[in-house]
Amino acid sequence: MRCVLVLLGVILGAGKLWTQPPSAVGGANQPPMNPPGPMNPMGPSRWEPPKQILGESLDKWIDRLDIRTCKDPGFRAAAAQFVPLFGESAKRALPKIVDRLNDPDLNVRMAALVVLTTIPIDDPTQQKRILDRLIGSGGLIYSDQLLVNLQVALACSRLGPVCASAIPVLSGERYLRNSRSYELRRASAEALGQVGRSDPKTNTPVNRQAIIALMNALKEESALMVRIEIVQSLIFLGPPDDEQDLAAEIRILEQRTQSEPDPVLKLWLYVSLMRLRPNLINEKNLTPLSTALSSSDHRVRIGAVQCFAFMGPDAKSKAGALKVGLEAAHTGKDEDKEFAYQTLFAVARMGKEASVLRPQVQALLTHPEAAIKEMAKYALDRIDGKIKD
Repeated sequence: MRCVLVLLGVILGAGKLWTQPPSAVGGANQPPMNPPGPMNPMGPSRWEPPKQILGESLDKWIDRLDIRTCKDPGFRAAAAQFVPLFGESAKRALPKIVDRLNDPDLNVRMAALVVLTTIPIDDPTQQKRILDRLIGSGGLIYSDQLLVNLQVALACSRLGPVCASAIPVLSGERYLRNSRSYELRRASAEALGQVGRSDPKTNTPVNRQAIIALMNALKEESALMVRIEIVQSLIFLGPPDDEQDLAAEIRILEQRTQSEPDPVLKLWLYVSLMRLRPNLINEKNLTPLSTALSSSDHRVRIGAVQCFAFMGPDAKSKAGALKVGLEAAHTGKDEDKEFAYQTLFAVARMGKEASVLRPQVQALLTHPEAAIKEMAKYALDRIDGKIKD
């Protein structure tokens, strides 16, 4: 079975499920942790669906989705994972993969859940079946097994606002406040940030209960990875509609900036604050970010420049502070080159608001490192308005 999973990983890394992968969860609101460019290829090369997987045809793998003809749960799980890799012709098997959400074997159910909440599904009948099994009455979301809970939370993250009815459960003791697993709390925080988003399709505002649950969890959470996810989710969600809720969130975030022990998360707390109100984009909240650019701790300065990249033109008053990152390109050290590359991306995100740095950016057009040279050209084109948002 291990070789089956390895092959699946190879194929998933090279190709597509059905025909197109779903868009990245979080969209434009996601902090740009990996800027585009030569150091981070934008996507896979052209890929054609296979004629066979492990020597078996699509029809053979579809047959293995039927518990009446395939008694081996390992093969049923593999079939749920492999069938979508055959591309457009595999869509006829979708109802059978959905059937596996009711498989008597837990691992088969989880394999089907991961696949069905990752691939794009257009059939409204199958969409409803998946949501009913996931978050409906008696659905998987109510399981007492941590493995199932974790996969449910991750599935809700992938599906987004269509799972909004699950927010009361995701906010509760079984998920966000589960004392037995920090990984589950982390996944639940991520889920609330995605499920609670405003939905332009249905004209639904950001979910108040999701924001309140995350704010309360931030005050009590001991695990750094969970706190990071909580803050990222609050950034994704943006300001609540209610003024009292907004005032409460500002107060909690300000308190956390004083008590947070992790220096990088503290920077993102300032970003979260500034996302709530335009008047919070001020000297008091921007200065910690600009100061951190000169940190001797590489993780801290990378975190700071990523904050600037996320904020883009909103951080224009501190654009000049990014000069330290551009100057780092000339030392020859690998860490400094990474810092310079990330800084160029932050400059590009600012566009014309970073014009004060144009001479430093232009000087990097002849840098010996191809990635830095190409990112410098991209940043310069953004400064000059040749590339728009």
